[in-house]
Amino acid sequence: MSFFIWDIEVVGNETYQTSEVRNYITKHYVTAGQRIKTVDTKKLEEALRTHYDAFAFVSCEMKGTCLIVHIKETIPIKNKTKNEAPCNLLAHKDGVVISIITRSGTPLVKKGDTVKKGQILISGVISYQNDAKETYEEALVPADGDIVIKTLLPYQDSFSLSYYEKKKMKEYKHGFGIRFFDKDRMLWEPSLSEKEYDQTEKIWHFKLGRTFYFPFAVIHHKYEAYSLVRKTYTEARAKEVAKKHLKNYFRKLSKKGLTITQNNVKIERKGDQMCATGTLTVLEATGKISLIDENAYQKESEHESDGETH
Repeated sequence: MSFFIWDIEVVGNETYQTSEVRNYITKHYVTAGQRIKTVDTKKLEEALRTHYDAFAFVSCEMKGTCLIVHIKETIPIKNKTKNEAPCNLLAHKDGVVISIITRSGTPLVKKGDTVKKGQILISGVISYQNDAKETYEEALVPADGDIVIKTLLPYQDSFSLSYYEKKKMKEYKHGFGIRFFDKDRMLWEPSLSEKEYDQTEKIWHFKLGRTFYFPFAVIHHKYEAYSLVRKTYTEARAKEVAKKHLKNYFRKLSKKGLTITQNNVKIERKGDQMCATGTLTVLEATGKISLIDENAYQKESEHESDGETH
């Protein structure tokens, strides 16, 4: 059983739910019960970076019988990609280049340039030239560098002055099931009344140590009843709530390494809604990895050489 994958973990994602990312992986690339040696982690990493725009960096590793997918949705100012395959670094969104330091590869933009999402900023193709500035050889390398751009982030938040607050009823119900080879089967589910319930799920995997998983797990569903009590914000209180939402967003951006340089968000009441709309000017690192297809590049180079010969 140690030759097969029995669990897939996804860590570091925020924009997309773990279950969504995991389902994408199991549907298109890796499934529980697949032989470890057949897993192409480089292909999976590139597929995730391409499919999910929010994923700036993806790294996969095998630990025991567990595939762990590490995700970063922003790029650190000091971009330690640990990527060894030839690649380009792309702009992950529109912006203006504030600074660029190239450690490996060929820079294609400079400070002050306006760049578009998907544009190559540092190329993984380096050229060797003679004294006459003629290229006599090219090589592929993993592009590496630190790039900071200034971008505009739209911000929008609105909520009704009337809202419902949950009141717990201290009534609990439980359901139990098993997971066998990535298939779930609930053995017992309680009968639920017409009340509202919060549902939580816990899964206990059978494993040896921390990473040697077996294809068995126990599932527990917990249902907690509650009632809804209708309340209404005063306009002053609603503005405080809107400001709190904005501050929490600031903290989230700061945690990701973004620096806010200008706040153009306006908070105002519109009918029975409190609305906060505007833009934030931020500085953030960019440089999304895009692997270079070496075979395609070689064919293109040979085609260009043939054209020059003719």
